[in-house]
Amino acid sequence: MKLFDAGLEAHGVIAVGQFATGILAFGQIATGVIAVGQLARGVIAIGQVGVGVVAFGQVALGLGYSAGMVSIGSVTGGLVSFPAVGRLPFVALLQRRNEFAAVPRNLPRTLLLLVLAAVVVWVALLPMVAGFDPAFGDAPIRR
Repeated sequence: MKLFDAGLEAHGVIAVGQFATGILAFGQIATGVIAVGQLARGVIAIGQVGVGVVAFGQVALGLGYSAGMVSIGSVTGGLVSFPAVGRLPFVALLQRRNEFAAVPRNLPRTLLLLVLAAVVVWVALLPMVAGFDPAFGDAPIRR
């Protein structure tokens, strides 16, 4: 992996291109730890569609935090928000109450978070673990 790569399919620690993959990725479709692009996927994703643990964008799908026009995730902030749980454990601890368990507000939002978690794992985390990227149609590495 190069330190810096630019091009159509850039792969590097810092990658800039149409399909950028790297630690810090900028591009139309960016995949990385910090990804910035129209479709951004990674731990921190910033783009029109952001998918990751922390996501920002017009449509933000985040497992931890998401903010955008339409945001779906555990802790959300935006114009249209879909938080999945009523009280999160760390919020209950900050309020010094005895409510440690997260209580689902309603079943559809809880199911929505489960579906979101499956999508985030499929889109963002599977390529790092399995060695291939199903979103781009890559085949698994055969040994």
